[in-house]
Amino acid sequence: MIKNTVLLTLTVVSSTACANIKENKIAPTYSLENKTNGYFMEPEVLETPKQVNALFSKNWFYSYEVVLDSKPAIKVDSCKVLSKALQEGYKSANYKDQVALIATNKICTTWADMGTLKS
Repeated sequence: MIKNTVLLTLTVVSSTACANIKENKIAPTYSLENKTNGYFMEPEVLETPKQVNALFSKNWFYSYEVVLDSKPAIKVDSCKVLSKALQEGYKSANYKDQVALIATNKICTTWADMGTLKS
């Protein structure tokens, strides 16, 4: 009985919220615990899309070395440089770091997507 009452209440509340969605805009919010300290010396404050977008160009406190055929190696130390290098076909100089490089790129694309969120 209690489950049915709770379920009915949640259904009514959610349908009311959906009915008014055109009138209300839900602004994106970002967690204060954003784990950016794994990339930058200090955790970043992310309260606006502009701050999230800035992460894409900000230099990390570490770097990867990537290579492509006979071209000189490139030092990758930001999402922007990583994205460009991967588009050009560069790969990690060290095979075991390739997975970390791909994971870092996923985080970078997530930040880029988060920066485009709008109300």
